[in-house]
Amino acid sequence: MTRRRIVRSALLLAILGAGGSFYWLLVPFREARSLQRGYDKVQRGMPLATVEAVMGTKGTSYSGPYRAWWDDQRLDETERQRIRSALRYRVETFFLAVTFEITFGHSGTVLGKHRYD
Repeated sequence: MTRRRIVRSALLLAILGAGGSFYWLLVPFREARSLQRGYDKVQRGMPLATVEAVMGTKGTSYSGPYRAWWDDQRLDETERQRIRSALRYRVETFFLAVTFEITFGHSGTVLGKHRYD
């Protein structure tokens, strides 16, 4: 009887451990999908407050060097020189971080955005 309890307890712990590990792997991807939905809504000329509302959370300020991108298209050098600040949203996954970067000009409006992964 004792041996059965030990085996059942070990099996139950193994199942709970596997379930917890599976959940741990999925949480970052859910967060990345949520940020992706907000990122897709960001448009040129949006003010900082609107970007934070669309993204659903405040980003981390980033102080260069700045890269001028709009999605996967590199912008010209004059656009890069207009950038004065950037927000980054970073999601750590178990193998590769996903980073969403949104850049702003002097007036505090969106100039560019890019997803790094």
